[in-house]
Amino acid sequence: MLTYTVEDYPVVTVDESGTYFTTEGGKVSAAATGTLYGGGTGTESYTTDADWALDGTIVIDGDTVTLEDVY
Repeated sequence: MLTYTVEDYPVVTVDESGTYFTTEGGKVSAAATGTLYGGGTGTESYTTDADWALDGTIVIDGDTVTLEDVY
């Protein structure tokens, strides 16, 4: 199982056409729990102060906003 917490949200920038976005900054932490290589169970935690980001396109259809091609 993987759980994560967004500790600081990144800044979102939308281009002039309103169809493409990028993000910058932010902080996320995660914990993975499962079966260890040697057997048994365990949890591994990870926190990053480094930037994490998403890029993608925005599709607006009436009142619905969808993010696509997110990478």
